[in-house]
Amino acid sequence: MDFFIVGISIVDWVISSSGNSKLKALKALRAFRALRPLRMINRNEGLKLVVTALIQAIPAIGNLMMVVGLFMFIFSIIGINTFSGK
Repeated sequence: MDFFIVGISIVDWVISSSGNSKLKALKALRAFRALRPLRMINRNEGLKLVVTALIQAIPAIGNLMMVVGLFMFIFSIIGINTFSGK
């Protein structure tokens, strides 16, 4: 993965120094640099446990957000009816 990221960086550097505007879309590949910290997850067992727990909690968080959204919707309707015209 490091080779891929360094390769993208070199290609981006060559393109930006040449001034070729047709290949500017390759700058979007810089986003792959954000994947570098993911290597730490494989090396650190505690971090791996935390990330796994967060990923497994996503469906429950989604359900909670739906309930919270429903409550906000209900109270916003009540607020609009209560304070309309004031």
